[in-house]
Amino acid sequence: MLGDFNSRTGNLSDFYNIDKDNSFENNFTDYNELSDVDVLDELGIPRLRNSIDTVVNGYGRKFIDFCKNNRMFILNGRLEENKTGSPTSRNSSVIDYALSSTHFLYNICKLEVLNFCKLFSDVHSPLSLQLYTNDEIKDKLLTETFCFCGDERVNKWKNEKCNEYKNNIDRNKVDDICNRLSAYVNDVNNVTKYDMNNIVTDICDTLTESAKATFGTSTFNKTMFKCSKNQFSKDWYNKD
Repeated sequence: MLGDFNSRTGNLSDFYNIDKDNSFENNFTDYNELSDVDVLDELGIPRLRNSIDTVVNGYGRKFIDFCKNNRMFILNGRLEENKTGSPTSRNSSVIDYALSSTHFLYNICKLEVLNFCKLFSDVHSPLSLQLYTNDEIKDKLLTETFCFCGDERVNKWKNEKCNEYKNNIDRNKVDDICNRLSAYVNDVNNVTKYDMNNIVTDICDTLTESAKATFGTSTFNKTMFKCSKNQFSKDWYNKD
């Protein structure tokens, strides 16, 4: 997507920031939800975008929500020739954007804000978006590997094993957590953030251990793009 959105977004983040070090989320959240930002890292595209225009308006907040909810990345302020987030209008604001889905990022070469020309617009500067051809993408994917290997994850929940899951929860650890919480209630003024973080970690570990014992685990080893010999040789109008 590329065009005038009348949205001033400043430097607001355009994706949900999920902490991958959280063991509970890692084991109980679908991996695909965590992979979008990793594509930015693999392609050498900064997670944080730059923008000379630091103003945020109402349309800008709605625009950011749209990007987050539809897993779209703003290219302005991230790519070569536009890493500073150059203004796209004569009043030094950034209101014209180029957006990309996660997988389409592999097609993106560079984005450039061209010099203002009144022949094209009375306010806006032209945007120039350069894409790779199919052959260039093919060569790139064949020479680069995008994979996440050796990550152990708990298998999916099965309702029929609900009681087994409950029985596998270590009651001694639960009692210990409850006793510590009771002690904290009686001494609230001396409870630290470190104490509460330990409680949360122990709860997550206890539930995760029960899940592993009940549903088993599997090692995640997935190549994000599988390049077959004929993948890029089809005519554009062919459909599988």
